[in-house]
Amino acid sequence: MYRIQIEEILDLDIELVFERLTDHANYDRFPGINHSELLRTGRPNPNGVGACRKIKAGPITFEEDIVGYDPPNLMEYRVVKSFPIQIDHRLGIVKLVKQGNQTKVNWVSEFEMPLPIIGRIIEKVAGYKFAKAFSKLLKFIEKE
Repeated sequence: MYRIQIEEILDLDIELVFERLTDHANYDRFPGINHSELLRTGRPNPNGVGACRKIKAGPITFEEDIVGYDPPNLMEYRVVKSFPIQIDHRLGIVKLVKQGNQTKVNWVSEFEMPLPIIGRIIEKVAGYKFAKAFSKLLKFIEKE
């Protein structure tokens, strides 16, 4: 199992950061995301628990279910489908903590590439790229 953890302090209000991170249909405004859409609405908010989002980033397409939603502090998601490479995703957790006028973001994602022999190598490469993409996304949110 490969674990990514990104921690960033954003110079933005927590409610705004949460809103931008949970606007699933509009992830394509972020660098590196080619397409995004909300496939199924959640509750009590359309972006809440039960929502399913589809994200295309480069050659990879993910379908992710939102499994935790506690505004403005927590969103949890799980990749349920990925193409062209299979990813066994345990959980993605995005925790937000208000720190004065700033927001501390802690983003954790755990996954595995179920490929014999080369799976661990691909996990490390993918983990590095995913971590870089998460960090870039957060920096974009701060500048948006």
